[in-house]
Amino acid sequence: MSGTRVSEIDSEFDDYIRNTTTVLETGTPAGSVRLGLTTAENDDWVAFRDAWIVVYPKYTNLSTRTKTITSQKNQLKKDFSNFAKQPLKRIDASENITPEDRDIFNLPLRDTTPTRRGAITDVPFGSLTGKGGGMMEVRARREVDATRSSKHPLADVIELRYKIMDNGSTPPDQGGDDDFPTPENCPNIVSSKSALWRVSLGSAARGKSVLGYLRWVNLSNPANNSGWSLPIIGIIS
Repeated sequence: MSGTRVSEIDSEFDDYIRNTTTVLETGTPAGSVRLGLTTAENDDWVAFRDAWIVVYPKYTNLSTRTKTITSQKNQLKKDFSNFAKQPLKRIDASENITPEDRDIFNLPLRDTTPTRRGAITDVPFGSLTGKGGGMMEVRARREVDATRSSKHPLADVIELRYKIMDNGSTPPDQGGDDDFPTPENCPNIVSSKSALWRVSLGSAARGKSVLGYLRWVNLSNPANNSGWSLPIIGIIS
């Protein structure tokens, strides 16, 4: 794979998207469940594969290749590579990943030598901002960085747990209602090495609100993770 997770070489990309999707779709439980992907992530991954297996044969067949087909093929590869970054991080960190998975997803074994770092005692501040098309911008920062996004120096990644609320454009009440979601009740999990990133929630969720919690995560020693932030809420646009 030329030293990268998702190759830009057409033939290698073709093998990669087909083989990885097969892993996600097979097994009991399915590979997507075993490796910790959300339903939305798995559906998007499969959709990329389905689109690719339609456009790529049209590109490789010189009688059907056009500038439009070439552009579609190149854009699909680019979009998939950007989309796959977050799911691949979680697959890489999964306790259920096998050596065969690592080979198929091109995720070499990480250095598991424990890093001596202390517990993270403060929690993130953050925000969720709709950016259109079902895209949400996630911003995290330390309390000492009031004017810019930032990551705690002892954290490997920032984790967001969130729930899409089926309540139109009205955010859920924060007045202590028993139904108010806790981090443990938020079914969707994403993480990022960057303190500013975007999450696709899908255009079908536009107009709904999303509630989430952030925490700093130490991948080598979860006992040193921070606590959860206060809830953050955004409207999906």
